Amino acid sequence: MQEASRASVVTRAVRIVGGTATTLTGVALLVLPGPGIVLIVAGLGILGKDIPMAARLHQRAMTHAKRAASGAANGARKLRRK
Repeated sequence: MQEASRASVVTRAVRIVGGTATTLTGVALLVLPGPGIVLIVAGLGILGKDIPMAARLHQRAMTHAKRAASGAANGARKLRRK
């Protein structure tokens, strides 16, 4: 039983470190060339498994991303009609 608990703690720690590293890399890539926003959203998704605030931020980011994608698709359709 204790080994399972230890494995759970290690898994959680690896997810938190990995999610934090991914998110911070995304923040750095906002000013450097690269997919910063994508990495931030991915990092929040990883962190969201263990941290409720990160899960809420990830959900909010996904909502905005879907809205932006929908707006871009509608704008492209309008351009094609002209």
